[in-house]
Amino acid sequence: MTAGYQVSQPVESKMGSIKISGDVVRVIAGKALEDISGVVGINSSSNPRQSDFKSLTQGIKAELSENLVAITLQVQVEYGYNIPDVAFHIQVAVKRRVEEITGLAVTAVNITVEGVRET
Repeated sequence: MTAGYQVSQPVESKMGSIKISGDVVRVIAGKALEDISGVVGINSSSNPRQSDFKSLTQGIKAELSENLVAITLQVQVEYGYNIPDVAFHIQVAVKRRVEEITGLAVTAVNITVEGVRET
């Protein structure tokens, strides 16, 4: 989990500085997948509808640089769903959710579809 040791550029407030770790970004990205039809897993073995940290962040990387973040996800898509459509919905949802919650600018949401399975 080397991505977890990265942190954003500190943002100064009246009370001190605020930094956001890569692990936080990974959890937010994983939670964003829960509402997307056609996603049946993250990184071949997990289920995006599980809420424990390890299964939620497996197969998700967050590369932080100052206040920018690039996210890479490895997912499985449900058989019968259009893969480019599912991937597009993932990109939109992850970018929106991460930017809304963290204030970081998402520069990319890269997706590797590792498999297709029936549910």
